[in-house]
Amino acid sequence: MKVDEIKSKEDFIVFLKKLTNDFEENCQDWENQDLTSYFESMKAWVEDTNDSNLEGNLWAVMSKIILAPKYYE
Repeated sequence: MKVDEIKSKEDFIVFLKKLTNDFEENCQDWENQDLTSYFESMKAWVEDTNDSNLEGNLWAVMSKIILAPKYYE
């Protein structure tokens, strides 16, 4: 599921479940594998990202923020 496709609470719940499964199966591929670094990366991504990434559908924006630490260091 692409984050721009997340348009409802139900979509968001599915997204979180898929993200959890991905972490459980592929944690070695994640940039941030502990909660502290995950939140620090999330904060850094929000600070550094273009404001256009934080506009629009609330569910998609929240998903982008939660997904970012998987890749962002």
